[in-house]
Amino acid sequence: MIVSAETAAHITNWPLIVGGYAFAWAVGFVVPGAPGGLGIREATLLALLSTTFPGADLLLGILAFRLITTLGDIVFFVISVVVNKFKLQIEQA
Repeated sequence: MIVSAETAAHITNWPLIVGGYAFAWAVGFVVPGAPGGLGIREATLLALLSTTFPGADLLLGILAFRLITTLGDIVFFVISVVVNKFKLQIEQA
């Protein structure tokens, strides 16, 4: 989405991108029954930014962002489990 040669994200589009994501996150947060705003956040972001960016690039960017944030959550969860395990071993010693 942002690195596409056809639609480079100019500085004038950044408020739309940041504001759109913040709004989409809020909508995904308050909709009941959608864990982590799954689907809701993506649909809202797609609707908000589809007038500025081409659909295929936008959809790829949105899905890549969801994948990256999910992998980040998993990595930090694993780190916290490992740290907690070592902390418990130190406390028991």
